[in-house]
Amino acid sequence: MALVLLLLLPIFLLSSSSCLVLAIPTLASQAATLLSLKDSFSPPLPPQLRSWTLANYASLCSSWPGVACSNRTVVSLDISGYNLSGTLPPAIADLAGLRFFSAAANSFSGDIPPAIAALRDLRHLNLSNNQFNGTLDALDFSAMHSLQVLDLYDNDLAGALPTLLPAAAGLRHLDLGGNFFSGTIPPSFGRFPAIQFLSLAGNSLSGDIPPDLANLSTLRHLFLGYFNRFDGGIPAELGRLTSLVHLDLANCGLQGPIPASLGDLTGLDTLYLQTNQLNGTIPPSLGNLTGLRFLDVSNNALTGEIPPELAALRELRLLNMFINRFRGGVPDFLGDLRSLQVLKLWQNNFTGAIPAALGRAAPLREVDLSTNRLTGEVPRWLCARGQLEILILLDNFLFGPVPEGLGACPTLTRVRLGQNYLTGPLPRGFLYLPALTTVELQGNYLTGRLEEDGSGGGGSSSSRLSLLNLSSNRFNGSLPASMGNFSWLQTLLLGGNQLGGQIPRQVGRLKRLLKLDLSGNKLTGAVPGEVGECTSLTYLDLSGNRLSGAIPVRLVQIKVDEKSDVYSFGVVLLELITGLKPVGEHLGDDAVDLVQWARARSSAGGGVLALLDPRLGGDVPVAEAAHVLFVSMLCVQEHSVERPTMREVVQMLQQARHQPS
Repeated sequence: MALVLLLLLPIFLLSSSSCLVLAIPTLASQAATLLSLKDSFSPPLPPQLRSWTLANYASLCSSWPGVACSNRTVVSLDISGYNLSGTLPPAIADLAGLRFFSAAANSFSGDIPPAIAALRDLRHLNLSNNQFNGTLDALDFSAMHSLQVLDLYDNDLAGALPTLLPAAAGLRHLDLGGNFFSGTIPPSFGRFPAIQFLSLAGNSLSGDIPPDLANLSTLRHLFLGYFNRFDGGIPAELGRLTSLVHLDLANCGLQGPIPASLGDLTGLDTLYLQTNQLNGTIPPSLGNLTGLRFLDVSNNALTGEIPPELAALRELRLLNMFINRFRGGVPDFLGDLRSLQVLKLWQNNFTGAIPAALGRAAPLREVDLSTNRLTGEVPRWLCARGQLEILILLDNFLFGPVPEGLGACPTLTRVRLGQNYLTGPLPRGFLYLPALTTVELQGNYLTGRLEEDGSGGGGSSSSRLSLLNLSSNRFNGSLPASMGNFSWLQTLLLGGNQLGGQIPRQVGRLKRLLKLDLSGNKLTGAVPGEVGECTSLTYLDLSGNRLSGAIPVRLVQIKVDEKSDVYSFGVVLLELITGLKPVGEHLGDDAVDLVQWARARSSAGGGVLALLDPRLGGDVPVAEAAHVLFVSMLCVQEHSVERPTMREVVQMLQQARHQPS
């Protein structure tokens, strides 16, 4: 038996050796292709690619990061998020067995190689979040019969949309959003036989939305908005897309009415039509969308009342109708929606009372009904579920008290109830809520004393309060010493009340305070020297009181002078650059004012392009804009000593015209 095995051994070795000879070139050639890809990447290369070496080709399928094989053939290459740059070479087509390829979330540039269309087995191609440029004209999509996913989102691709793209008949997911494609949507885009996801959003497309898209019977997600500028309105034919779950046509210049046929999209979860020029009324047929969770028709020219048929939308979580011309009452059925989290109806012509039950059943997070003609009291249940973060009801005709429940709402961050007819004292504990950043109750008839915090003035300094405006009310009593614990406070406006007693010396702890207005009260005694320790002050008004004694030396040394005007000019420059108002909800939840918003955006990277008003288009001289931004940020430095003089500002702005393009 041993002799037989010995005689057979040479034959076995020869056979095994022959297999190795046949297998080694296959692995080696694939390794060589991957190394040619690696050589096209710009240094420094990430640690994940260190093991990509020819000497290590034998472990290609087992230990090369991002590589997966089947039967010793590379079928998957995932180098997404590797922080790579450079170009993608045509050699990628040499990986003939590739089924999955993702190079997303890198910094690749240049053309997408046309040779990639030769990958006949490729099912998934994701090149999103890069800087690929050029057009797609040279890609032969008709050869890519297996392609199911094509994701080119967020690149710099341009030119016309490829009319032959539907020839890739297996496509289920197509994302061309966030590029610079121009021209019209080809009618051929209505001939994808299996498409489920289609996004053309965030390009420079124009013309009409082709009604041919209504032929996409398998479509579930459709995104066409944002920076596209279509002619005409929403095609009524889109009501035939009965498989649709998500329809986003926001911010793309649409005009005319909302088609009643959209009420046939009974599977719809999300309907975004905001920031267009739509007119007419809300079709009652939208009440058929009983599974709808997100409805946004804000910033249009819609009129009429909210149709009672919308009471059937029991799953609504978000309802945005702000900046329109709606009239009538805020429907009582909104108080019965048990899933409602965001309700924004501001800047309309709504009248009558806010539904008394609002918030009792729903986990409200944001409520903004400001700038209407609402009357009645503020509902008591707004924070009943303990999740309310933002409450904005300013500029209405509301009366009665601030609900007591708001004083026990720890999630509250912004409360803006100014310009109403509210009366009575503030709820106990309200000013000392831990998450509160903004309180605006100015222009009401509120009374009573401003309470000390729970520990009698020596409490926690964990408050995040940055803006407190209680001006033009009828508050009395003395200023609470515990206000000195508002260590983040930048704006304190208490003018036009009936506050008496002395200014507490604890005000000197407010090191971030920029604006202090205690005017028009009944304050007495001397101005405490500690006020001079508020070294960030740019505005101080103590007029119209009964103060006595000398002005503290440290207060004089603050030098609230022309550099206060420089700060205001810096804010004006920021308004010009960004196109935003200096305060308001448009700045988001974390920014008290435009200055804070601009600082956050600047520190997050992206330079002046991250702040520029998008309405300025693409012809802005970036170098000049960056210089103006630099000047504006100098003007709004927190400490006045760090700001330039007005003469220096003028000189710097003159230099902006000479910046290289």
